[in-house]
Amino acid sequence: MKVLIVTDLFPPHSGGRSDKIVKRMRALSEMGVKTFVILPDMPVLKHDAGLEALIPDDAVVERTGYLLRKYFPDLRNIRLAHGRMLNIPGRRLVETIILGGLGFVRWLPAGISAGVKLVREQDIDVVYSVNNPISLHFVAFVIKLRTGVKWVAEFRDSWAAHTERKRGFAAIHRYLERQVVQKSDCVVWHKGMRHDMVYFNETYNEMPSGHFVELSPVGINLNEFDHFADMPTRIKTADEPLVLNYTGSFYADEVTPIVLLKALKAFLQRCPDPSPIRLIFVGDWEDRFQNVVEELGLTEAVECRGHASREKCIEQYGESNVLFLILAHIPCTSTALPPNIWDYIASRRSILALVPPDSKIAEIISSESLGWIVHPSDVEGLANCLSDIYQKYRVNEIKTAPSAAFLDRIDRANSEKDFFCLLRQLVLKDKEIRSS
Repeated sequence: MKVLIVTDLFPPHSGGRSDKIVKRMRALSEMGVKTFVILPDMPVLKHDAGLEALIPDDAVVERTGYLLRKYFPDLRNIRLAHGRMLNIPGRRLVETIILGGLGFVRWLPAGISAGVKLVREQDIDVVYSVNNPISLHFVAFVIKLRTGVKWVAEFRDSWAAHTERKRGFAAIHRYLERQVVQKSDCVVWHKGMRHDMVYFNETYNEMPSGHFVELSPVGINLNEFDHFADMPTRIKTADEPLVLNYTGSFYADEVTPIVLLKALKAFLQRCPDPSPIRLIFVGDWEDRFQNVVEELGLTEAVECRGHASREKCIEQYGESNVLFLILAHIPCTSTALPPNIWDYIASRRSILALVPPDSKIAEIISSESLGWIVHPSDVEGLANCLSDIYQKYRVNEIKTAPSAAFLDRIDRANSEKDFFCLLRQLVLKDKEIRSS
């Protein structure tokens, strides 16, 4: 079987998308699938040699150019400031297309051309695309129209129903989502994304049974965390602070460290010990957050280490006592399972989760006794929780041990096997139809 993957990022680019795609390719390769990749040849802003080493030896990777690359080399950061100044007719529509979720439109011609050529020359069986950006689905859409190849569209985040769509033209997004749903051979998502079977079945009840498939949670490669099984949590020694680590990104006003910073300030005002807590952020960090740190007088307690490779992130889990997780209190996150939750669990570190108490994450943490849960807006409750955690740390009582059965359930091998079986079923069904 041959599979063409349409993506925006791929090693040596760092980040979650590159991690997911290359590990999916490696898993498929181990199951006998030959993989092909097309993507825009953007500048590598964050390099991850560890992910690059995972690319299968027989994989074919084609990086293409895109419109106006000389003037706007990065598809991710284009802004229409000059368009606003000109006040051109239809400006809002243009901004919706570029900034409202479609994105990467400058890559469409080159991406489609490269994909069609590969499908025809290599006799590709299935094209696989995943948003965001949703333009990746459009590349796969046209490739299918021109070649007839089977197409699996994965929805990583919800599209038309997502809160971000409120700032664009909702009708446009509903129409485009419907086109992808109707023209694809299968729509898939992993359990824990910001949508579920109910949404698709109710919105697209005309689609045949089996068109929508919910796969197992993405999970993790447990072998990356084997060394944590015998690694004890940091034990308090004289003058060593409790170390909390947050690894990941922040999103607009939905996911921010503000509540955590305010709670840390409240805790420090009550705690008589000097420098009791060290809060480390790994990943995106904005000036507005640093301003809050300085306004609250937390510069000695808060450290921002910026972006780090996945390998470095895992190393830093081992240096921490507690790992911090933030999830916005909005309806679409009740079932959400951010990818870093699996890393946190596999590292056998306690988790302090600032999440809605009725969320799926809260259910997992409670059922497996993995840590503490605080409402995302409860500054006082979080300050009290930090006090409780610190007291446990002083007497070396912070311990977490997820069950072996639970770790087996979140093994990435499960979701990759699900995906392989889905592809194989599509291909076999197609061959049966052609031979009949």
